[in-house]
Formats: sequence, structure tokens, C-alpha cells
Amino acid sequence: MLDGLLKKEDIPELIKNDDISVIFVKPTTASSIVWQKFSHIYVDSKKQNFVSYDTCKDILHHKSIDGTSSMKKHLRSCESNSKNNNNKSLSINEYFAFRKTRSIPPRSKNNVLNATVELVAMDNRAYELIAGDGFINFTQTIFDAGQLLNSQNIDVSSLLPHPTTVSKYSSKL
Repeated sequence: MLDGLLKKEDIPELIKNDDISVIFVKPTTASSIVWQKFSHIYVDSKKQNFVSYDTCKDILHHKSIDGTSSMKKHLRSCESNSKNNNNKSLSINEYFAFRKTRSIPPRSKNNVLNATVELVAMDNRAYELIAGDGFINFTQTIFDAGQLLNSQNIDVSSLLPHPTTVSKYSSKL
């Protein structure tokens, strides 16, 4: 496992064993209609490079940079097979129970809202920044790091990399 990302063959094994670390999450900001039939796969709150088709439960490799063409192709293939077989397809909810996240106290939500408003205002950023998969992954990683360090007195600036380091590593992607 590299950076918390699993191989494709590892995920069905976790699902088969009803591992509580696996959850399926519907994207909330997806622009393509195909996302209505697919869910992101998270393991230990880390988004994996895989999605699950809600009807047949197949797992497809997916990164946001890939787009949705392979998902559309799979959708057409499955719908074609379903018509030929006349089998009732079960939804993903009928196979897997979604796990609820802990409720967030209103005070914390309000603090995050205020900090978000300050972020977009002070750094002159688009409001949509906070809905992007990259930003959500970034904030989840920061949040997880805070939980691992088990402290509320973390100087975030010591955790964040310098912009030149980010530039250097992003050129390798």
C-alpha cells in the first residue's frame, strides 16, 4: 500500500470481509450525470483511485484526471447485459450499508464556515475551490494528521510544505 492507496484486488477482499474501513460515497460536486450511478471508494477515510458501479458492484480504476469515459463505457455495457439477462439489479445500498459519520458540533461548523469565507476573501479564490476533490482530499489529510498528532495546539504552518516543494513534486506527476 502506497500513501494509503490500495490495489484493485485488495478492495473486493475488504468488502467480502465486511470491513468497516470501506465506505462508498456519492460525489456531491460531480458535473457528469454518470456519477449518479457510481460511488467513490474510501478506505480508512482515504479516497482510493477506484469507483464502484452501483448496479453491478464492479470496481473500476478512476482518478479525477481520467474523466468519465471508462465509466460511461462500463455503464453502457452493464445496461446492455442487463437487458439481455432480464435480471433484477440490486442497488449498492442493498449490498452495502453506508456508514454514518459522526455529527459535527454547530460551533465547529461555524468556525470552519468563517475560516472558509476568510480563505476565499483573503486569497481571492473562487468559491468552488472548496468543493473540488483535490481540496477535499487536502483538508481530509490535514484533519487526519491533526487526529494522529492528537493535539489541538498544532502550528499548521509547520505542517504545510513550502510552495517550491509543491512545485517540485507536482512536476513529477
